[in-house]
Amino acid sequence: MRKIIAIFTLLIGLASGGIFIYSGSFFVKIGLELSFLQSVAGNSLAEAYYQNIGKFIGVLRYFAYGCGGSIIALSIGIFGLLFFYPRKEQVHSKTTSNN
Repeated sequence: MRKIIAIFTLLIGLASGGIFIYSGSFFVKIGLELSFLQSVAGNSLAEAYYQNIGKFIGVLRYFAYGCGGSIIALSIGIFGLLFFYPRKEQVHSKTTSNN
């Protein structure tokens, strides 16, 4: 049962971390489009506003990449603990059987 939970945790963690990393690439695309926005008539207040919003959205990619990497790392760690680390009953039975 622990191995099934470990595998399920790993799969969910990889999928959700991948979604965060994939969304970071969209933040880059949207941020670049908005930061290079140019109006036909010239400079306007709305143009400057959207360019600054585009720069902020471009910075959000680091947050998305960080969340994705953290989720993947945590899911791998939990997988390792559940899949490879022995339960207390197994450790206790091995130490008492040697006596």
